[in-house]
Amino acid sequence: MALVGKNIQEKLFMYPYLLGVLIVLRLKNQPLYWRFMTGEAHGAEVMDSINELGFRADVDDDLKQSLLWVEVDLYRTDDHTQVTDQLELLKEGKPLTHPEYLSEKTRDRKLWKGQDLEKILKSMPYHVPGPTKNTIRYLGGLIELFRQ
Repeated sequence: MALVGKNIQEKLFMYPYLLGVLIVLRLKNQPLYWRFMTGEAHGAEVMDSINELGFRADVDDDLKQSLLWVEVDLYRTDDHTQVTDQLELLKEGKPLTHPEYLSEKTRDRKLWKGQDLEKILKSMPYHVPGPTKNTIRYLGGLIELFRQ
């Protein structure tokens, strides 16, 4: 992380939540990492991979909030319109037209508190600053620099 931090371009935010997730993903699931880096995998697939780590049900609220923001940032790197549309359908209890844009946990409405879904929806519009596909490529470049 220190090497990555030293090599980050001035005035660029490195999205520490995403950077940490991408480093772990690169170490634990390289095929998914490379598919995500090239745009072949959705953020939802990465979130499913994180959820498969099997966090205990009694994890503290700070970890739950951190995972929520990781999920938001992963969704923001996808097609904003599709993700937002799917979240709106989920909120309204309607069938999803493109479920691949949402993680399995997100699609399971029984697991959601309404306020968490609202937080994600409020964070999705284009005018709210956040990571993009270019951010992911940039962070991937920093990770590969570190691996050399």
